[in-house]
Amino acid sequence: MKKINLKNNIIPLFLFIISVTFSSYRNEAINKSNANKVKTVVVLGNSLVWVPPAPESGWYCDWGMAASVRDSDFVHLLIRDIYQKDPSVVIKFRNIADFERGFDSYHMSILDSLRNPDMLIMKISENVNDIKALEDNFIYYYDTLVKYIAPKGQSVKVIVDGFWAHDVNRLIKEYALKNDYL
Repeated sequence: MKKINLKNNIIPLFLFIISVTFSSYRNEAINKSNANKVKTVVVLGNSLVWVPPAPESGWYCDWGMAASVRDSDFVHLLIRDIYQKDPSVVIKFRNIADFERGFDSYHMSILDSLRNPDMLIMKISENVNDIKALEDNFIYYYDTLVKYIAPKGQSVKVIVDGFWAHDVNRLIKEYALKNDYL
């Protein structure tokens, strides 16, 4: 029996899990959304969505982490799937890891150019401190952010929890179910 070196195989395993998870989720969310009415999509996330080059940490790319090329990151896979349904859709995305780390002091006005999309996709949680989230009512700030970006009742909200097992994921899932978000 061949011994598997976990250190050398963790990134491919991580990428495989992400691709399987997101591919089924993406198609379900897009099909449920009545794609003909969706003309603007905003994706808010963390380094899985986009991160600038950071040579000091060994990251030299200009796309979402956990992808070896731009076209394979989380947001570009979503863009590809959305454009297959309707290539005229305007898609904007932003890394809001600063919200994850400081949700109780985040200045939402920096997101003004992203307001009022037909569809909002939220993909955050990995950088949220679980203890702080539980103690400082993370979901209140999360809800405030969702309503700030997509206040219209007719916009579709797609809530995606994080990859790692955190209490924040439970809070986000409960929030999505309570509000009947995809």
